[in-house]
Amino acid sequence: MALGRVSDVQISIGPLFMANAIIRTAQEAFAKRRLDQIALTSRPTATVIRDGQEKVVDRKSWFGATF
Repeated sequence: MALGRVSDVQISIGPLFMANAIIRTAQEAFAKRRLDQIALTSRPTATVIRDGQEKVVDRKSWFGATF
């Protein structure tokens, strides 16, 4: 390095990389949880009449358990 020792750069930049990794991991975990919540709330359902009663069914039961 032209401006100083390599160890000085490692000491000053190392914690920044660690903080970046921690923040990035936390953000990705938060985003994954949020996407899972959205997927649950936007799950396709249908209201059907079976045996004379209305039932709400999800997509898996529309065509059997093959989907």
